[in-house]
Amino acid sequence: MLNFQTFLASALTAVVALITVSTDTKKIENRAAETEEKQRRFEVNRKIREEEEYRKKEHDKKSEHREAEYRNKIEKFMTEKDKLIAEKDKALEEKDKYFEEYRKMREEKEELNRKLYEEHQLFEKILRKMQSMAMMQLIQNSGDESMKKLCLEFTKI
Repeated sequence: MLNFQTFLASALTAVVALITVSTDTKKIENRAAETEEKQRRFEVNRKIREEEEYRKKEHDKKSEHREAEYRNKIEKFMTEKDKLIAEKDKALEEKDKYFEEYRKMREEKEELNRKLYEEHQLFEKILRKMQSMAMMQLIQNSGDESMKKLCLEFTKI
């Protein structure tokens, strides 16, 4: 019986050892599977990060390209705006120049008209003076025919 008990104890020990080995094997397999899963997740996450970085770089490149285009367009518009402002300023200067010339010509015309008016007034004054002198002469020398004709001529004027 001792042999049977020994055998049974050995068998139980072997079964326990097999269960332990089986459990340890499952733990090792589970650990290996977990490690593989972790590596797979790590690779997937790494690929996702790489893809996100690539997309971000592409987006940044496109943004920089768009910004460069916008800057170029803005520079072109500003250049055109400066040209138009320069043309406008030039046109305003010409307008001011022509208005200044017009003002001077108008002032010269007014001055000329004023002088003509003054000369006309002076001429009329001299003419009236001559008429009055002729009348006085006519009255004083009523006997002289040539003087009378001269006085009559002045009075006709």
